[in-house]
Amino acid sequence: MLNHLTNVQKALLYLGIVCIFMFLLLVLPIPRSTALFMFVPLASAVAAMALTGQAFAASGWKRLGLHRPAWKSLAPAFLIPLAPIAGGYAVVWATGLGTFGLPAAYEGKELELFIGFFVTMLISALTVTLGEEAGWRGYLASNLEGLAFPAALLANGFVWGLFHLPVMLLTDLYHSDVNPLAYVPLFLITVTLAGAFMTYLRYRTGSVWPPIVAHTVHNVAWNYGDLLTGEPHEAVPYVTGDAGAALILFYAGLFLWIVTKGRLPAWNR
Repeated sequence: MLNHLTNVQKALLYLGIVCIFMFLLLVLPIPRSTALFMFVPLASAVAAMALTGQAFAASGWKRLGLHRPAWKSLAPAFLIPLAPIAGGYAVVWATGLGTFGLPAAYEGKELELFIGFFVTMLISALTVTLGEEAGWRGYLASNLEGLAFPAALLANGFVWGLFHLPVMLLTDLYHSDVNPLAYVPLFLITVTLAGAFMTYLRYRTGSVWPPIVAHTVHNVAWNYGDLLTGEPHEAVPYVTGDAGAALILFYAGLFLWIVTKGRLPAWNR
């Protein structure tokens, strides 16, 4: 039992297990899906907790942050990620990089789409997004508290971005329609900064549910933005969506505000 590891060592153990699971999913002759990869962080967290003995005590499971709902923080966690994506698509529509409107197949189904947004959010939040966030903002974040506050935020976001690259570059499941040489740097910067914001939510509230909400809104809003954008120019993914200039500018400004004006967690005061 590896029950004498430091927090940093536990973080490294977790990342090593993530790498093993990702390798196995990539090389084994099994049906693959994006959802399958997104459960790797949770599976890795449980494995790391079992190896370190944390899985055998209630206090160990509390480190994932699932026990605390943090209701008051769910509204900003919902609204803040909408801003850069909506703003980015507004720029796309205003500049003619794409047209705003519903595809013909969805005409007259506006209410269904509106309700579908929240239904999709709920299902995603309780499945694949929870699978990611319980690992990254749950287990990993709880073991980075020894780092300086800005470093902990950026480190968490950066490794989260790296986690996506094998799926993006070695499969056709995720962003297979972009130029990786141009898109991967934008994606890594976006995810590092967005992940820093989600990690801040985790530290400020002690809960993983606000990051789950923020992450889910990001994913669903991006998909709805694509749905509402007709005749998209090839530049659209580099402006907004899952990554792009609009998100980088927004989250860079938010990160600067967090580290200069934001309410810091107790361990960094």
